[in-house]
Amino acid sequence: MEISSRPRQGNPIKFVPKGWGYEKWIVNCNSYCGKLLFLTKGKQCSWHFHKKKDEVFYIQSGKIRIYYGWDDNIEMATVDVLEKGDKFHVPIGMRHRMYALEDTELFEFSTEHFDEDSNRIIPGD
Repeated sequence: MEISSRPRQGNPIKFVPKGWGYEKWIVNCNSYCGKLLFLTKGKQCSWHFHKKKDEVFYIQSGKIRIYYGWDDNIEMATVDVLEKGDKFHVPIGMRHRMYALEDTELFEFSTEHFDEDSNRIIPGD
């Protein structure tokens, strides 16, 4: 077996600190986006939605409470708990928020990410 001496391909992983933890952007191109998110226990992201992005979350470790629905009023949201091995689809336009019940690591697979496509209704941590 021959070991390749070829350099690593693509852009370096982008680290994005957040009040609730951090994101590691593995890839973001015009076809797809892949991120690793870490949510610190007791922290939450904003109640928000995307007009362009369709996304799926896969829980690698930990446990989150996810709020989701189609109304801007979070009191109308459905609430579920996701834990290791669970996945959750967030279609375009669905409002959502994640609250970390434990330190949680999850993968986000989505269409291309645009910063201006995060429409925040209620701020997060």
